[in-house]
Amino acid sequence: MIEWAKTKNDELYFLQNILNLKLFPKQKEVILDDNKRKILRCGRRWAKTWLSAAHDIYLATKPNFKIGVFAPGWEEASIFMDVIREHIYNADLEGSLILNQKFNLVFSNGARIIARVASRSSKGKRGRGFDHISVDEAAFIPDQDMSVVRPATLDKSAS
Repeated sequence: MIEWAKTKNDELYFLQNILNLKLFPKQKEVILDDNKRKILRCGRRWAKTWLSAAHDIYLATKPNFKIGVFAPGWEEASIFMDVIREHIYNADLEGSLILNQKFNLVFSNGARIIARVASRSSKGKRGRGFDHISVDEAAFIPDQDMSVVRPATLDKSAS
């Protein structure tokens, strides 16, 4: 039996009991770390994208919460959004989506997950007022393009 009230304040419980994820100890440690900024520098196949996508879904349970996902290119952004969809579909939560576009998800509570390329020339990054930012494959984003992402954290002191 799932305690729905517990899912609001316990991310680990949400990931394990709603998204049905099997987390290993180091992944649990990342989830339980309450620092505002987290950088995951791990080896290949550690499931950084998988864990970050699950974290973003948990954050999207907060009404009107805006999450920005930045990646070095559209292919990486697409992969990240596909991982989010896999989590949602595997947990039978697709009914909570009212808009399911390739780079834009809107949930019934008004929360949004928007994916963009971290590039000076890409559009749709500024003025969004993100509450949280996820950067996937950050090592492949040049410093001059990373400077485009940093201001997006200022509007609402995004995590």
